[in-house]
Amino acid sequence: MVLFLVLLTVLVLAQIVMRYVFVNPMTWSEELCRTLFVWSGFLSIGYCVRKGTTICLDTVRNLFPPAIRRLFLCTSSLIMIVLLSYLLYGSIQLVESMAKRGTLMAGMQIPMLWLYAVPMIGIGIGILRFIQVLIMTKFFSQDLNSQKED
Repeated sequence: MVLFLVLLTVLVLAQIVMRYVFVNPMTWSEELCRTLFVWSGFLSIGYCVRKGTTICLDTVRNLFPPAIRRLFLCTSSLIMIVLLSYLLYGSIQLVESMAKRGTLMAGMQIPMLWLYAVPMIGIGIGILRFIQVLIMTKFFSQDLNSQKED
């Protein structure tokens, strides 16, 4: 993910130089930057869940004893699994639709499928990570969100 963001930054800088210094913009760089940005965002879902850096109300959660906090974590993990499963279903339909159309990106001439496939991958990884949080919290009494201090 960091590699995607570094490459994105270099491409944007190169595009600025090509456009304003050489007056010859690269036609494909904007599409590649958009693709890299989308890929880095969706592929980071699983990483954020694993590291416990998802959005939560720490101040409210910390008012309760550890057993209640684990219950909150299990409940929120179940809700996220259901939500991400719904989104996964939609992303699978989107990928199937794009595969049937065979649309190409205008600048890079690669299938749009590559842009629309990443939500399916990232959401699938997110579901697996939330299942992992649920298992670790329920069966091993481990709060994975406490790993933020690592």
